[in-house]
Amino acid sequence: MFRQADLGIPFQNEYGQGANGVYSSGSGYSWGPKMTGQMVPTWSLNPAKAGQTYPLLPQPNNVDDIFQTGFNLSNNLQASIGGENTQAFFSTTSTEGKDILPQNTLQQNNAMVRVTSHLSKRFILDSKLEYTKETINGVLRQSTNNFNPIQQIYDIPRNVRTQDAKDYEFMGPNGVMVQDFWAPGFSSTAENPYWVLDRNLYNQDIDRITGLASLTYKFSDALNLMGRVSYDGINETDKQEDYSGTLVRALQGRYYLTDSKQYEFNADFLLSYNKQLSTDWHLDAHFGGNIEKQLLNANFMANTGPALLAPNLFTLSNANFPVVSDNPGSPINVQSLYALAELGWKDAAYLTLSGRNDWSSTLPVNSRSYFYPSVGLSVIVSDLIPSFPKIFNVAKVRGSWAQVGNGAQPFMLQRTASFSPGGNNGFLSLSSTLPNKTLKPEESKSLETGFDVEILNSRLGLHFTYYNTNTINQLFTIALPVASGASSFYTNGGNVQNRGEEITLNTVPIQDKNFNWHLNFSFSHLKNTVLSISDQRPKVVIASNFASQYVVQQGLEFGDIFTIGFLRDSLGRVIVNTNGLPQVTNSQSFNVGSYTPDWTGDISSTFNYKSWSLSFVISHRQGGIVESFTQASLDYLGLSKNTLQGRDGGLIFGQNIFKQYTAVTPDGKPNSIPITAQQLWTDVGNISLPVGEVYAQNATYTRLRELIIGYTLPQTFVNRLHLSSVGVSLVGRNLFFISRATPGLDPDMMAGTGMSDMGFSSYPPPTTRSFGANLNIGF
Repeated sequence: MFRQADLGIPFQNEYGQGANGVYSSGSGYSWGPKMTGQMVPTWSLNPAKAGQTYPLLPQPNNVDDIFQTGFNLSNNLQASIGGENTQAFFSTTSTEGKDILPQNTLQQNNAMVRVTSHLSKRFILDSKLEYTKETINGVLRQSTNNFNPIQQIYDIPRNVRTQDAKDYEFMGPNGVMVQDFWAPGFSSTAENPYWVLDRNLYNQDIDRITGLASLTYKFSDALNLMGRVSYDGINETDKQEDYSGTLVRALQGRYYLTDSKQYEFNADFLLSYNKQLSTDWHLDAHFGGNIEKQLLNANFMANTGPALLAPNLFTLSNANFPVVSDNPGSPINVQSLYALAELGWKDAAYLTLSGRNDWSSTLPVNSRSYFYPSVGLSVIVSDLIPSFPKIFNVAKVRGSWAQVGNGAQPFMLQRTASFSPGGNNGFLSLSSTLPNKTLKPEESKSLETGFDVEILNSRLGLHFTYYNTNTINQLFTIALPVASGASSFYTNGGNVQNRGEEITLNTVPIQDKNFNWHLNFSFSHLKNTVLSISDQRPKVVIASNFASQYVVQQGLEFGDIFTIGFLRDSLGRVIVNTNGLPQVTNSQSFNVGSYTPDWTGDISSTFNYKSWSLSFVISHRQGGIVESFTQASLDYLGLSKNTLQGRDGGLIFGQNIFKQYTAVTPDGKPNSIPITAQQLWTDVGNISLPVGEVYAQNATYTRLRELIIGYTLPQTFVNRLHLSSVGVSLVGRNLFFISRATPGLDPDMMAGTGMSDMGFSSYPPPTTRSFGANLNIGF
């Protein structure tokens, strides 16, 4: 599988390095003069290049040039052997890959063996063991920092030539390589991207072992008892090597080492009874129990502190003051008993009942036990009613109600302390979040209804589901005053409602001996609303980053994004200062909406003609908001096409720029104060605190998600090769956007997976389009 970067970012290619229309070789901005080929001094710090000049010309490909065509190559071998009572299966997979960025490579090897055996007429053994080894070099570090190569790539001034940027280091007077960069001291988060790729290394090794063994005893054809144990363990080693010359880092380089481990162990039993009670009635019943033990985030972390003794020798012993911490991890123990029964009548009506009780070690003693039941009913009315119209192949209605409980994370009941080196004996620091010994388990109650209909020999099928879930007693933190000595405390509270619909329409427009066409549509809609919050509080900030706050507020959607907005008067008009720049709110108080889309949908289609097949999937997302710090930063630096208008002045906020606003001066008069593009965008896109109202971007898009063309070789030819089947296919994924509301924005690529990253785009990796071929051979 080959992958290519799909950038689509609208960079400007008219103005070069500098500010206020004047070239500066040491500037990280592109607010300089128009690039017409005039000779200017080199930006290089290399003494060997002192006094050199070069023509100031646009470099439209200096971002694209850094990316390469990536690939993934997988090989899989499977084998099975067995007799009447025992079967064994073995598979091994090897995957190697190279990312779209240099230095980023993947090597993964996996082996799995499974054995099932009927030890006797009553005993059945099932066992599986799997091992995966994964090595990733050049792990991409995201968000806003000087280790994120994407940020450094996008921030290259528009006049910097690729061949010059690649020459990213030179020998310093002390015999150590020095980073060559166009804006030394410009920003603590700005570096030469080629230096970041080659001299800020982050490598990762992961070992994972999973195992399972079960023994089943059959008392009779209807009754059996199973005992089972399983294990899933992960060991991970991360190494970070930052070379001397990396900006605002430790002297002579820094080395980080993290060894972490986590595991989950389960032991359970399940007593099952499955019997046809009579001609009409059938019972499938189960009773079981489980003991689950988890260890999370156990790690040993060390780094070389403020300096290496010898430059670029990456060992812990090469440091005067190494910083070391050893975390034994966070244990979780959950014990459970559960029961499930399904009663069927005439193979047309099914009543399902279940109940489960958990005992969690992370909750207080008096709330450690929590029970959650469920009930469901489904009826195939087309089978149950003899006179039902024959056009219906299937007509089914269903409904269910369920309650689900959830425990807390470790150490929410006790205040923890951490050790850090320093002084004579080091320092102990208490956690900034206060515990709560009265916590209760989270609780969700769900109601789901729907129907399934198929007609015309199942060539037309409609499936509909409506759901309503209320989650109460959610666990979260609430901020405390600074004088309290802590930043926040844990608490339960709130009632968040999630309501939505899911609709699928399956059709077969053409069905012939040699040609078939399947066309399917899917639609999904979700609306979440905060009905109440803890302690009658109207608003709680559940997550934040430097640009936005994610807020739970009664009556709004869960996780609405609040950010800096323009200051308005009582009539809703934006107020500008006497310098013509818009005033802004003094806090993140402007609600720009939610990342959650209004709805999503897919169209998928498959054509089959004899031995050929063609299939595709088109995905659509309607609505939702993404806060793009990437765009704010590009505007601030003068790199985007947004910044072309008004380079020489003449912009008037609310008239020929940001026309959607009505702007007035503090005395209420219409704004007529001219400003320059640099004044406007360095103010609005300020990288310390951008005006998020401007960068709340519409996340609507339609994209070709997948395209597959396949061919199956004729069976007569395959038989001559002594094979059972041979098939080949060409695959393309994320090939292109058919349309998107915001050019250059991929809402699926966020800054991370945490709550504060949802709906926040800060120099994420670019979207990649993939092309590949599959060869499947059956023996």
